[in-house]
Amino acid sequence: MKLKKKYVNRIKFIILVIVIILLLMFIIKLFKKEHNINYEIDNYNISEKFYIKDKNHYYNFVIKDNKNDYIFSTNKKFNKDKKIIKKIVQEKVKKTTCIMPVYKKNINGNILCNYDNNIVSIYYLKTSNEDLYNKIVKLYKKDGYKIDNYNNDNVYKYKKLSIYKNNIDNKQTYTLWNYKGLYLVNNKETTYNKLLDEDKYENELAILVGKYYVFIDTNNRYKGFKLYYYDIEKDKLKDFSKTEDKIDDDIYFSGTYNNKLYIYDKHFKKQYIFDPYKAKFKKVGDKVKGFYLVKNNKLELVDYYEFKDIIYFNNKINNEKINKLYNSKEVYLLDNYYYIYSNDGYFYKVDMNNIKRSITLFKLDNISSFIIRDNNIIISKESGLYNYNLDKGLLNIIDYEELNYNYNNIFDLYEKN
Repeated sequence: MKLKKKYVNRIKFIILVIVIILLLMFIIKLFKKEHNINYEIDNYNISEKFYIKDKNHYYNFVIKDNKNDYIFSTNKKFNKDKKIIKKIVQEKVKKTTCIMPVYKKNINGNILCNYDNNIVSIYYLKTSNEDLYNKIVKLYKKDGYKIDNYNNDNVYKYKKLSIYKNNIDNKQTYTLWNYKGLYLVNNKETTYNKLLDEDKYENELAILVGKYYVFIDTNNRYKGFKLYYYDIEKDKLKDFSKTEDKIDDDIYFSGTYNNKLYIYDKHFKKQYIFDPYKAKFKKVGDKVKGFYLVKNNKLELVDYYEFKDIIYFNNKINNEKINKLYNSKEVYLLDNYYYIYSNDGYFYKVDMNNIKRSITLFKLDNISSFIIRDNNIIISKESGLYNYNLDKGLLNIIDYEELNYNYNNIFDLYEKN
């Protein structure tokens, strides 16, 4: 009887240990924010980096074969798991070789090709060599993989906008400032929301912070500091003007992090943080304490002399090596990648750790402006607003005549989690 009791107690102890180990594993995974690992699949070496930014999950990959490096990224959620690439599907047409990673749950990634000794997006081939593009897509479809073929046929009108409804994802809402208010455009409806009584032509001090469109009232600065924040999901406008310190006219946005906006008062040399979710505004930096900068997806406290040259938060950089290598006109650094627009109209995505490791995304001449939001590049050219995504290619989104004349910081993209 004692032996049986001893055996039962041992079993209970083992079960308790297993439960504790599983609980610890769950807690570790719950609070895990990043990992870097290397593994091999189908004779490809894979470097996988995972991190969390603003509650969104990101995976970046470098996939190497004997000759080439391919860079992939996805912001799909895989429960923070490691080794999410399960196989790599290769197709070849004459001298062009393409690969596509297949993630967990049999989710296929985008396709990159070695074309004329350059790594290019499959959608670059769609405009530069459509016959080759069709042959490659046919091979992947034959293997049972769905390659989305978006179209521009379903256009509907709203006021002065022409909207390409089929080219907008379910979670996407485009914002378009129109002097007194904001257009919200998605694939279900378009609305116009009047937010001000007077026209606001200068829109530099406006930015999306999570689901909030935040902007400073620049029309009536003589009346004092006033900040508006508009909830895109609930269609509610609120304002904020009560601050402990006097805020000068000479203010700039110095970054966003974890759905909070950092604001720099250049005259008084102070930095503030605004949380639209909690409606809180407080001072966080000055010449004694230092100032906050978002660098490599992390918030860093730096001294005044490192911070003082920051004028406006937009991730734009100047790098002589990149300029020379890619004939660059504009270069932005975002989430471990350089996004480059060249003087001859090419867009590149370049690994910040190896600037020779790149993807030629597409070619589009004479653009007016562009912004990068996660894996999307939103571009204005003449009266058109476009979105480029590695999973879909370059798509028409909106035609709006006013974009011919006003395009600086008037459009953006909100993606609901």
